[in-house]
Amino acid sequence: MKWNHKYYKNLQIGVDTFSLLLSLLVAVFIKKEGFVFPKTLYDYGFIILLIVIWFLSANECKLYRNRINKKFPEEILYNAYANILFLILVSAFLFLSKSVYGDYFRFSYFISIHFGVSVPLKYYLRKRQHSAFEEGFIHDKLVIIGYNQTSIDFNKTISEHVYYGYKCVGYIDDVMAETPAMPYLGKLHQLESVFQQQHVDELLIALPQHGQSQIRKCIELCDQYNVRVRIMPQLEDLTSKTEEIDT
Repeated sequence: MKWNHKYYKNLQIGVDTFSLLLSLLVAVFIKKEGFVFPKTLYDYGFIILLIVIWFLSANECKLYRNRINKKFPEEILYNAYANILFLILVSAFLFLSKSVYGDYFRFSYFISIHFGVSVPLKYYLRKRQHSAFEEGFIHDKLVIIGYNQTSIDFNKTISEHVYYGYKCVGYIDDVMAETPAMPYLGKLHQLESVFQQQHVDELLIALPQHGQSQIRKCIELCDQYNVRVRIMPQLEDLTSKTEEIDT
């Protein structure tokens, strides 16, 4: 999901930048009872310093990680962490600025407004992205290698949770199985022709452990056609051997 996460991350960065500038103006308006715009280079430097410190805080708190499959309260919690760290860092580095613009507003107002503006906007972005997934406007096309319980369960999961952003276009296996859930695309040696006939974003390999040569061929083709590859082991392979650990 690298493409839609990059787009979503850029939108979040844009929301935070807009929210910071808007919150600053509103906080100044509340204290000074009117808009006071920056006039000197020191004033502009102060605003740039605020923005830089915010994104340092956001990066430290991992605010822009992909949490599209998480519940939104977790996103709110990370925003709260970032705001707390932002307040601490601003207090520590405020002496670097010679601008008097920081005296025009109260930081408690500034932080509160920023939090109150950015969180609802990010919630709106989250709902819009979920709607786009459900309507099929954006998704990564996925092909599954191997028809077994592992691939069936994975396809069921991405079908029931569309916000993961995957759409299974079919499966490849040497034996065709009657299934309405996944179209049959052919045998394993036909994988290259599948890549040539349609765009594929990711390949999920769900082959048994003894099929190492087949797995290597799939990975080589994925490298050739710039297709992401994911290997999902079967449960039987993980439980069929007894491991002894020396203590």
